[in-house]
Amino acid sequence: GSNDYVPLNPSLEKRYDNNWAGRVSYSLSKSRGTGENQADRNTYQKLTDLNLDEWAGPSSVDRRHNVKFSGRIEVPKSHGVNVSGGLTYMSGAPFTLFDSSIDVDQNGELTDPLPPGVYSGTGLDAMQNVKYKGGRNGAIGPDSFQTNLRVGWHGRLRSSNTLELYLDIFNLTNRVNFENPLTANQDRRTPATFLVLTNLAGGGGFPRQA
Repeated sequence: GSNDYVPLNPSLEKRYDNNWAGRVSYSLSKSRGTGENQADRNTYQKLTDLNLDEWAGPSSVDRRHNVKFSGRIEVPKSHGVNVSGGLTYMSGAPFTLFDSSIDVDQNGELTDPLPPGVYSGTGLDAMQNVKYKGGRNGAIGPDSFQTNLRVGWHGRLRSSNTLELYLDIFNLTNRVNFENPLTANQDRRTPATFLVLTNLAGGGGFPRQA
């Protein structure tokens, strides 16, 4: 198989001057292909037909939009008070919806994608009104948003020593960021868990911390 990746990565940075610095970066990406998730077997193969056209779709690691803001400011006339932080937004990753009670292509694999449409779960923390384009990775999972903030003070104790005090706050808005539904939770055959979000996003899913 093969994958194609097309990126756009502009950024703008203001170096530290006049008591502040800042940076904004943006990534617009599109990744599609067939070269993934076939380590054990091709679940779309029927007899000797590999059906690679059925595999063609968005890559599981594709995040269409990724925006980051960061900056730092020294508060004038505050004798060392500074504020810094960052904001990150990222689109959701694609995933597949299926029904393990139906073997549409009759190849013995119960992972055939559902038809295009709008799907909703009924369980606790289930996704609602998910637009599914059909095929592999035809749905988009939850996006993520996080703001981190640092407030600090630094002062010189003597010619060669400096004291710094700071408070870090992670996930300032206390936004809950979830990973995609687990593979089992992408199965319409199990209504209690269908489209239910259970896992927090790695590195950014934790609650607000200070």
